[in-house]
Amino acid sequence: MIDILWNHCSINSEWILEEPSCYFSPKNTPQLGAAFELDELMYKLSENFQALNVTERGQINTMDDVNKVINFIQREIIGPMNIREYFFIDVKKLIDNLMKAYAETEEKEYLERMQTDSMDLIFVENSEYELMKKQMKNFGKSPNGVEIDIQWLKHYLMNRFLKLNNREVAKLFRHINYQMALKVDGWIDELTCNIRDEIIYRFLKCNKNTVSTSYALISRYFYTLSNGDAAALNGYVSGYAANEDFTTSQEQYYLRRKVIIWSDLIKLNYQTQDKCSKLWNRMNEYTTKMALIFDGFRLDNFHNTNIQTAKYFINNAIQTNESLYLLSELFTDSPVTDANYCLRVGVHRLVREFQNCYSLHDIIEFINFYSAETTNQITYIPPLFKNNYEISYLKPVKPLAILYDQTHDNSSFFEKFNIQMQLPLVAIASFQSLMIGTVRGCDELFMHHIPVTSTRRYPRIKSLPFKVANRDQRILFLVAPIDLGDFIRKTGGQCFQDRFSRNVQQLEAKPHGESSRR
Repeated sequence: MIDILWNHCSINSEWILEEPSCYFSPKNTPQLGAAFELDELMYKLSENFQALNVTERGQINTMDDVNKVINFIQREIIGPMNIREYFFIDVKKLIDNLMKAYAETEEKEYLERMQTDSMDLIFVENSEYELMKKQMKNFGKSPNGVEIDIQWLKHYLMNRFLKLNNREVAKLFRHINYQMALKVDGWIDELTCNIRDEIIYRFLKCNKNTVSTSYALISRYFYTLSNGDAAALNGYVSGYAANEDFTTSQEQYYLRRKVIIWSDLIKLNYQTQDKCSKLWNRMNEYTTKMALIFDGFRLDNFHNTNIQTAKYFINNAIQTNESLYLLSELFTDSPVTDANYCLRVGVHRLVREFQNCYSLHDIIEFINFYSAETTNQITYIPPLFKNNYEISYLKPVKPLAILYDQTHDNSSFFEKFNIQMQLPLVAIASFQSLMIGTVRGCDELFMHHIPVTSTRRYPRIKSLPFKVANRDQRILFLVAPIDLGDFIRKTGGQCFQDRFSRNVQQLEAKPHGESSRR
């Protein structure tokens, strides 16, 4: 089985330069304009942080330093940038263009009506404001850069029961600007808070203090390619619904700094096959070749994959390998969405992680939810018999799961909880009637997260947290309630590989270096 990933590529991938439309940038995705401008200004602040004397000695060591930085950002970046205007429509320009459009029609009465100065008492419903906003585009592109299709607006106003003149239309769109201003003010508060939290994490919690271009105030959301384009980096948004692309969302997740960014990965933009044919062909070739070699796919970051795109690649892969088995890393807001994705695409199991259980109640709920065999198959309808007639009742369903003790994305048990919790949780996971998965290091009680993006060689423990009297001693203990803390102290907290002995009553633990597999 191999990981398959369609959503992003490395920042040093030269092939994307052949088709600039295959990645997201402010050029092909105008709503990223404000987010990119903020990203650039924040990077320039990091570049000139020492010279600007934002804090004493140009370092961030205390919360007082953090507050000074935030005050500077609000005063020198967010204020002058005037983010509100990126979501305004130029009302004067709109009226001028509308008058020109009316002048081209033969119905002069509409032009005359538009030119009258009288203001009648005409009510505009909230639904009409929302309709106008749906027809408007390029929110976030540039100051006063929001646009609307003038021809559509002209026909709409001509067919409106109560006609509007140019002053009334201007008032309508000024009110829309006012509504957007209120919304953007909330976004500004949110992005300021998120910038503050990231600075606290990057400098105070990570024990860093010097700001530079190599270690900026905040993570960059855009990467400058060799052709000069700014490509949006990929990441994830906590709790985000999987049925919409957060990059193109009108909720402006990049501007609000809501994306947990992956700084070495460029988000791919499939659009349609005719617009990005090279990207589609490349990914299709990659997918079908992997289907020839491997028995199954683990669909990484599947919750950020468009369903139609995924169906296209998977259908072609199944034509190559009819017995292809599909696991999916899919995190949505509900089991209903999970089941819908799996049913439409043909996923066999969802990746689920035991390490996300924080209490005994979570563990029991987790096991009960995924272990019930009678209800965990999609489209399964159990037959019932009454008076010799078969009756079928629809019942709630959910997809099958593969249960990981720990996945490669997350910290080790030792970092997230403590070493005493690892063996019980792994043991409980092993006894479940589910497909079980693990990651290297977990079985060996390795205490640190092994980053898959930077690790080139599997690490060995160089120092132990406890002194060991005899590291070569073989430890035997009954599978029964034990003092796990005492066990860890005696064995020195080393990496271990365990196995059940033949009588299945003893668990044999060997020091790291002796060959065995669980």
